[in-house]
Amino acid sequence: SRVPGLSLSKVQQLHAECLNCSTTLRARPGKGLETVDGGVVITCPSCGSRQGISNQLFAEVTDNI
Repeated sequence: SRVPGLSLSKVQQLHAECLNCSTTLRARPGKGLETVDGGVVITCPSCGSRQGISNQLFAEVTDNI
């Protein structure tokens, strides 16, 4: 559930699975995680596939934690 007054300000690290090659990755700034206006872009170190994730999606996901 959401903590009152707490909001997502910056994605520091992300654990994910590449949808293209199924590699499990840990992305962080300078290592496959790029902050862009409105979200982030993660890049798979194995196949180079890129995926954008919006700040809105992060907010929705963290509401359920």
